[in-house]
Amino acid sequence: MKRWLRYVTITMLSVALTFTMIPVTGGGAYADSAEDPDSVPTSEAECESVPTDRYITPDMIPGSEPVQSDSAKSGAKSGTKSGEKSIKTIPTAVVVIGFNNMPYSNDYDWYKKLFDPMNSRSLRQYFTDMSYGQVAFVPVSETSRGGEGGNTTNTCDKVNDGIIHVNVDKDHKDWYTTDIDNIDNGKIMLRSFVQAANKAKNYVDVSDLDANGNGYLDEEELALVFIVAGYDYGSTEKKKDSDLYIRNHKSSIASLINKYSMASELALPRWNDKKLNPYVAISEKCETGTDVVQGRMSSLAHELGHHLGLKDLYDTGSETGPWKNYKVYRMSVMANGSWAKDSSGEYCPTSFDPWSRIKLGWTEPSTIQTGFNGLAAQDFDDPTIKNNILKVPKKSIYPYETGENKGEYYLIEVRRAEKWDEGISTNSTNWKTIDEKGGLVFWHIDDKVLAEYGGTKKINTSEHRPGVMPLY
Repeated sequence: MKRWLRYVTITMLSVALTFTMIPVTGGGAYADSAEDPDSVPTSEAECESVPTDRYITPDMIPGSEPVQSDSAKSGAKSGTKSGEKSIKTIPTAVVVIGFNNMPYSNDYDWYKKLFDPMNSRSLRQYFTDMSYGQVAFVPVSETSRGGEGGNTTNTCDKVNDGIIHVNVDKDHKDWYTTDIDNIDNGKIMLRSFVQAANKAKNYVDVSDLDANGNGYLDEEELALVFIVAGYDYGSTEKKKDSDLYIRNHKSSIASLINKYSMASELALPRWNDKKLNPYVAISEKCETGTDVVQGRMSSLAHELGHHLGLKDLYDTGSETGPWKNYKVYRMSVMANGSWAKDSSGEYCPTSFDPWSRIKLGWTEPSTIQTGFNGLAAQDFDDPTIKNNILKVPKKSIYPYETGENKGEYYLIEVRRAEKWDEGISTNSTNWKTIDEKGGLVFWHIDDKVLAEYGGTKKINTSEHRPGVMPLY
């Protein structure tokens, strides 16, 4: 097995060199991937791999020296954190909005889906697992409850569950093309968000959350989530009136006030005299086949990735450029991973890609130069065990690095089609594996592209070389 893995690694890295040199011919808001990618025709060749062990050792990687890392010298087990970090909790306020023409559901239990510690598939558990126990979105303190005040029908709402139901005196409109032909509808959306936030302030106490004292509740101090009664525009099963759809997205109230020139009409909402600004918004419902189901927690995971500072890794452009056949698909929640499903058929996010996890400071890769002790798959049952990502500088296997390809490198990880990653192969027509339990994933990272486009929404658009891409 070890000899075989060494051969596959050399072969894959050789393919990577071709990938880096030859292309395939052929605002303010960050939205979830617009459509379920399985419904979109694709010209990519199916990728096949062979089963791998859960653990890779140094002698399997060409050019690697079995040099012990500092943690190994000190006796720490490879793939574990050298020191425990206290978990960073981000208070999260979820405001469910009902409209005159579209009431919110009276039986959706958002606490169970998002925060319940007894739910191993909750949003809170997802981020705990992805961050190796370092980050968790937790419910904000609030007094909203079903059947009282503004919450007229939802009986699942309990005090301090982080969920607040409000009704606004407005109609749901067409909120998926608000920046082109429907600016008036975009203004109604913004008014609805501001009105909902102002109503929700009666239930919350966030007076102690402004840690930096700047008068705002910034991203690291509060995650403001709007769950909008209505339907997910990304669904391919759209059957409802177009006025009842919204494109799930991350944005800020201030940017929309400026975009729609509404400063004379609207001001930033305040909770305990602290200004609200960044927010994420998702639909309350999603259509799938002939059913209507509760909105995708996986889409909220994607949008909260933006909340933490990540950009989209799917093609946000025209998809007509020379790189149109390179896509991340479901190998990252920041691409199409929010459309994956678990074995029960429920939408369930796939993992963050290794580049995103490194960028967020959740883990540090091992490198060939410094040596590494092994590469293990992440154990979701023990999030303190780090997925030991291997970084392979391009010059390690291609020493004639020039100015044209300098700054490129590879990340290698072991992905198992378990728990969060169940949907990588079992629900996708774009990735095929002989071993449906997963295997090796090789990523090509281009720092030059990231330096040029990393501050935009165009990391992987088809018009230029991709910045973060698994190899084919």
